[in-house]
Amino acid sequence: MKSIFLIAILLPIFCMASVDSVKSLLGIPFGDICTIKAIVIDKPNTYYAQNISPAEYYLKILKINDRELAEPLIVEPLYKDLKLEENKTYTFKAYETIYSENVPVGWEDQTIAQQANYWIIQKIVIKKT
Repeated sequence: MKSIFLIAILLPIFCMASVDSVKSLLGIPFGDICTIKAIVIDKPNTYYAQNISPAEYYLKILKINDRELAEPLIVEPLYKDLKLEENKTYTFKAYETIYSENVPVGWEDQTIAQQANYWIIQKIVIKKT
């Protein structure tokens, strides 16, 4: 009985620790809605952007909730039915999301998970204001 109680206490603590290890790009909690001012730019010259990302454009974020950034933030946006023009500045409602599409190497055969082929993707979901 004592061991079951101990597991019940430790499991939520372990889960919370793993969530805290991923930092928000926007500096606000995941899923919180904010306003961003951004310039629509061409995809960066990275392997992910050029070969994996489905986004047509990327965003160069200049402001988050009227707070000007010291350095612009380049992010992959996720949007539906938006007509955007490259090099144009927009104001968007946005929130940040996180997901993964893979399974750690070794998971299928019950061995200790190896993180070699596992990644987490952070995207900024946007819509025009």
